[in-house]
Amino acid sequence: MLGLLLLLVTTICHAPIFTQDLAGIHVWRQSQTQLNIINFYRYDFNILNPRHHALNINAGNTILRYEFPLMQWMIALNHKLFGPHIAVTRISLFLLSIITLLGVFQLLLTLFKHTWSAFGNLGICLSDLYSSYYSINPLPDNFALLHTIWFLFFFFRYIQSKSVLDLVCSALFISLAALSKLPFVLAGVVAAFYVLTNSWTANRKQL
Repeated sequence: MLGLLLLLVTTICHAPIFTQDLAGIHVWRQSQTQLNIINFYRYDFNILNPRHHALNINAGNTILRYEFPLMQWMIALNHKLFGPHIAVTRISLFLLSIITLLGVFQLLLTLFKHTWSAFGNLGICLSDLYSSYYSINPLPDNFALLHTIWFLFFFFRYIQSKSVLDLVCSALFISLAALSKLPFVLAGVVAAFYVLTNSWTANRKQL
């Protein structure tokens, strides 16, 4: 019930911004990401061809590969389903941020084993204006953060459960995080530290 209340509050707070055009200090990067989305929708739905300037699509190569554009491609799919509106982009990103926050809650619950502590820290995350602002902006960092949080959840759960499935899921999520935004591969230091601080003999199978 408390989780639904927090979800309702954050939805109400973000709702007025869903239809607003891109703005802010990183608008150039937001615009570039949004162009990838629009060009997937209008011209070329091939996920391997993220285009940045479709106006010159016949004049030369307009493909710009900064990161693997899975997020842009998925949002473009939503545009095909619901129309080419900025609200579709922002609501898609908002839903991704909800999945990220769910991952934060699961991670905290795994670490502290205390539901109210997890809810308390989740409330702090929701009240952070900085993250609230960026959570509905078309930036690949949001997608990479989502996968990083879920990598941490599955990895710490693996430490406790020793489940191969948890280990595979953690590897999958850190891989997607790095593909979405390369610097997020540094989150893998958590796994590296765990391996280095445990005996090689006991953990070579896990490695």
